[in-house]
Amino acid sequence: NLGFLAADGVYYANNISLSGQLATGRQVTIYVTSGSVYISGNITYGAYGASPSSIPRLTVIVQNGNVSVSRAVTEMRGIYVAGGTGANGNFQSCTSAVNTPILYTTANAYTLCNSPLTVYGAVSANKLVLGRTYGTYQANVTGVPVTPAERVFYSPELWLAPDGSTSATQTQDRYDSFVSLPPVL
Repeated sequence: NLGFLAADGVYYANNISLSGQLATGRQVTIYVTSGSVYISGNITYGAYGASPSSIPRLTVIVQNGNVSVSRAVTEMRGIYVAGGTGANGNFQSCTSAVNTPILYTTANAYTLCNSPLTVYGAVSANKLVLGRTYGTYQANVTGVPVTPAERVFYSPELWLAPDGSTSATQTQDRYDSFVSLPPVL
């Protein structure tokens, strides 16, 4: 549970299950060096105010594995990166367990994956396995909303929140560069 993380920083893990709310102002990067990440419940951020330092930031980087999202999850916040080769490097939006996507060939797949998924942040993977069945793109289907099953909103939080590194903390509220454009008199 992300609510139990006691401090900002970089955490290293193998196979891991994530859910919960990241506290206000918490800056966390999780590196999964061996194994995969299973998102077992919604991942949300605590409330934050006007200061960039109060904006939470979660970054999950899987070096050689997958990011598997439970079919029950409807909201995720943060940056998710899945890398690797072969069967690894996948972002799977509708799974029953880690590395177990519910495919269209699965019995009752339409019913099992019939809920939307909204990601506020970013997703990067070698392969996107988008298995949600919610919504439609045609307005004439009765009782089915005209909306995508998976939505990713690249939010301003990614730019405003410090990344948790020492250099970002030291340079906050300072200019990154100064350029003088012509004419210079």
